[in-house]
Amino acid sequence: MTTPLVKSTTDELIEELEAAAKAATPGDWKAKGTLFGEWSISTDYTTEGKRLENGRQLIAFSPAASKTNAPVYAAMFEANAKHMALCNPANVLALIADLRDLQRWKSEQLQVMTPVMEYAHSLNIAQLGHSVTQALIDDHKRLRELEEAQRWRTVSESPANDTNCIVADIRNGKISSYTAAWYIDDKFYVDVDALQSSNRAGTADIEFCLDITHWKPVTPP
Repeated sequence: MTTPLVKSTTDELIEELEAAAKAATPGDWKAKGTLFGEWSISTDYTTEGKRLENGRQLIAFSPAASKTNAPVYAAMFEANAKHMALCNPANVLALIADLRDLQRWKSEQLQVMTPVMEYAHSLNIAQLGHSVTQALIDDHKRLRELEEAQRWRTVSESPANDTNCIVADIRNGKISSYTAAWYIDDKFYVDVDALQSSNRAGTADIEFCLDITHWKPVTPP
């Protein structure tokens, strides 16, 4: 599933900001109060993009106010001037580059994760508003626990006493016979009536022989 490339308002704003930044005077803009009571914003580049050896290129003037007579306006004008200086072309273009990298990464991740999310929701192991990744991790742990519970163990891994289990005779990975059993007082007690063998054939009389090599616990319903 591919996410459609639809141009958003954010994309249009980015393009406008990028065009404006590229057209503006480059350099490290600085805001500084002047002797005339204004804020000046200047750079160390000319309007043609050449670095100045001496002096600075004026970008703009910003109003100022007396900190004594109008402290609120003085603080506002200072903040505005410093904000304009900080939003110089180099900083804006750097932020745009990072934003586009994040957008590209998000688009790629959506293409990968969308089928996963749809699969998780279809199995009802994740609900909208919850972490799909965590839901899949939890479900994987649950499956591993089920697998572990159903794993055949060798008799060297003795079960706890009073364990209801299945015992089997397994040779070269093949089960020859198995039956229900109980592990009591460090011994297996088998249910002979339930003994089953892989060599059962029709009504033929077969002698069952169970040499217990493996066991696994009975999973409760």
